[in-house]
Amino acid sequence: MKKTFLFLAAACGLLHAGETGLTTVYQPLEASDAGKPRILAVTCKDHYASSGLSKAGLITLANHAPTNSPDGASDINLASRAGIKMSHDGTTGKDPVLSIDCRAAKPEVSGIGLAEIFRASLECLRRAYAGTFADAELEFLIPADMPELEKIAGEFEKHDKAKPFFPAGP
Repeated sequence: MKKTFLFLAAACGLLHAGETGLTTVYQPLEASDAGKPRILAVTCKDHYASSGLSKAGLITLANHAPTNSPDGASDINLASRAGIKMSHDGTTGKDPVLSIDCRAAKPEVSGIGLAEIFRASLECLRRAYAGTFADAELEFLIPADMPELEKIAGEFEKHDKAKPFFPAGP
């Protein structure tokens, strides 16, 4: 009985475990020249690397870069600090659903407006899913009092995903 229980426990653990690996995503980072997000590639440790669908959530996670500042590390990801959340929410039939949630978004971070950060965040999403956007369904969760974000979301949905949506910067 004990052997059967241990075997079942081990099997369940294996079935629910993720496969951690390194992956690269893009994040809208705070630049030293301020006034505009800088989109840079960031290496992340992805617990669900084998799924291929976890990049959206990594785009908007906090990024605490190494520092020699006496104040310690701070989040340099503008999307994270602005309160934008992205995730892969499952599927409708066979197509992935990518959710972009702005319900907790703040109007400005480090002197950069939310519209600019939102546009840069969508460019990060475009880069992360460059080859699979044709099959993806986008779900935007934007409050009614943010019509500028609603307009940008509409532009993004119509935009050719093979072309940049936000200038890359230096």
